Amino acid sequence: MSTFRFKFPPFPSPPPDTSITPFSRFSPQGYIRVQTPDGDSIELDAFAHLPTLKIDTEEEVTRKKKEKKKRRCAGRCVDENGRLVPWWEEWEMEEEQRGLSFDPVEGMSYRDRLHLAADDFRVGRTWPAQGVRPIWDRFRLYIGLLSSMPVYSRIKAHGDNVIVPYEEADAEEDVPRAHQTYTCTHVGASDALNTMTSTVQDTLQQGSQPSKSTLPDFDDPTSPERIRLDAFLAAISKGTKIFLSSYLRETGLVWTESNLFVAPMLLKFFLKFLKRTGVFWDSDERMKQELEDAVGFAEKAVVELPVTARLGRTVPGKVERGFVELWGK
Repeated sequence: MSTFRFKFPPFPSPPPDTSITPFSRFSPQGYIRVQTPDGDSIELDAFAHLPTLKIDTEEEVTRKKKEKKKRRCAGRCVDENGRLVPWWEEWEMEEEQRGLSFDPVEGMSYRDRLHLAADDFRVGRTWPAQGVRPIWDRFRLYIGLLSSMPVYSRIKAHGDNVIVPYEEADAEEDVPRAHQTYTCTHVGASDALNTMTSTVQDTLQQGSQPSKSTLPDFDDPTSPERIRLDAFLAAISKGTKIFLSSYLRETGLVWTESNLFVAPMLLKFFLKFLKRTGVFWDSDERMKQELEDAVGFAEKAVVELPVTARLGRTVPGKVERGFVELWGK
């Protein structure tokens, strides 16, 4: 990983054949308009004959504020044709730029790697206002990355940074946490991708319910979180299939039709994120194949799982009663 830190003074020398006009010699003379060889008209500073910088009008400032507010939640932007871009397409546009905030060095446990990678996956993107984040929390609870369901809040940009509950917060004033990510060097990324890059931020801060903690206990071998996480790491593909089938049914998530698309799509993004960033770069071939298979299962479920709801509505009641007569409820 390459990082650069600049500190001034001393200031670097100007490039060759370049002169910098001291402020004391500057004389404001307004601007002029000239024609380029292409026939375009551009605005130049009359004193230095350099292109001027455009200052937004009040209308443009207002429009940008509205667009910024929309971007606080994924799935609210529109493309050049005015089509509302769904959250999964919005995520896909910048997914290759998202990485890890840590280096999964040899010797770091897979539990810690997965826990940190899941946090980077969450904070490195904007989330839809409804329907996706609860599925993500359920999945983390299922594999042992959470000990209880979290609550979320925004940090107001006033006073003493008072935390305001998410439902009551003003989306225009929230402040994302600073978070830098980089791509793991062990997956053969180029130097350009390996440098620190800023990504779209999650504007909500995760917290816990009163008298509860969301932190899993990995130190205790008998803790439910460690048992669930070890089981998932031992069979990632099996854990993925169980979550997308019996777990959704047992928790009642299967009865909300939108969850049948959101759950596999969300897992597809997360599992591909683990694979692309090389979280388990030093694992054996069996674990790498488990992750590969899990990605395939999630991609297949994106297509097939929503069909089950339509199939259930389409199958005639007589067939259902026939099944009951043959095999019981």
